[in-house]
Order: sequence, then C-alpha cells, then structure tokens
Amino acid sequence: MSSASEGQTFRPGIAVGLLAAAASIALVPEGGWRTVGEYLVTILAAIIGWYAVSGTPRWAVALVLPAIVLWNPIAPLAERIDSAGLLIAVWVAVPLLLLVAGFVVRVPRPDAAPSGSGASGRRR
Repeated sequence: MSSASEGQTFRPGIAVGLLAAAASIALVPEGGWRTVGEYLVTILAAIIGWYAVSGTPRWAVALVLPAIVLWNPIAPLAERIDSAGLLIAVWVAVPLLLLVAGFVVRVPRPDAAPSGSGASGRRR
C-alpha cells in the first residue's frame, strides 16, 4: 500500500486534529473557559483547513468548515441550536470530522536541500 509519493508528503494535521477534537469535546455548555475553547477549536480547525488547501485532498476543507463556523467565538452558532438532540449530534460530529480531516490531509514535504545551497559538497 506504500507508494512513491508517500515519502514525499507528510501529515501535519494529525496532531492538530487530535488536539482540536479533544478541545471540541471538552467545550462545556456554560463556563468561563468556553470562549477560550472556542478560540482554540476555531484556530486549530483553520490550521487543518490551511493544510487541506495547501495539500491533498482539498475536499477536506469541507470537513473543518462546521467547526470553524459553529465554534467561531465572534458569532457562535452552536449557542443558537435549540434542539438538544441536534446539539449532541453536533458535539459528536465535529470532533470526528476534525479527526478525519487531520488524518487524510497530506502536504508535500519541503525540499531538504534547496538548489543553489552548495549541498553538492564542493568548495569554491
């Protein structure tokens, strides 16, 4: 299942996705730390979204958009959800979406020795 391009890419979103999912699960409905958690989840989801835009697959941006929109601390939409069942579904779905996005996004590796850096070993 290994391919030649697998060594040329890496998955920077795994740790970010795990942290974002944990922060999203830890968001309490009421409390002083809720705003900090909303900022944390939104920023981490935006980082995963940036990785998705810079790498592949680009459809992973759609996975992080619910977290960015619902847990946005400036205009939180999660507080406007009236149905308890829908709120629980969102609380379960968003961390799962962040985990999936973190695991599927692959970004090209930066070159180890850029051209013109004198890495050929010859001195002039």
